[in-house]
Amino acid sequence: MSLQNLQLEYVDMYLIHQPVRLTEMISRTPVAAEIIRPLDVKGVWEGMEECKNLGLTKGIGVSNFSCKKMEELLSIAKIPPALNQVEMNPVWQQKQLREFCKARGVHITAYSPLGANNTKWGDNRIVESDVLADIAKAKGKTTAQVAAMGV
Repeated sequence: MSLQNLQLEYVDMYLIHQPVRLTEMISRTPVAAEIIRPLDVKGVWEGMEECKNLGLTKGIGVSNFSCKKMEELLSIAKIPPALNQVEMNPVWQQKQLREFCKARGVHITAYSPLGANNTKWGDNRIVESDVLADIAKAKGKTTAQVAAMGV
């Protein structure tokens, strides 16, 4: 991250995007298994904590961390993550992860409330759901509004 390139003195939130390390650049998914390596969670998190301690970021967090990865991180963290950003929508509600994070004071932030609704990532199960369409009609909302409010 280069704060100079961003023309900022700090960022509000700095996240580890994935709990994995890739051995080469990628341009599309899925990623070949042979280029995926474990993340040095301890070393990376120490760097994140240093960024926070130096005032380069107001908060630090993670994205796409499972309960197991969160437990690993929390066992070594001096500063716990402020949030875990994960895909969450009416089809994938992540109940166990939400409960795990809530019990440990880690905020869950949802992305893709409409699901992965394109040919690159998935399908239109959420925006084309008859159940959500019926709820939307009854509430005078769009299917997308109902889906986003439900997470």
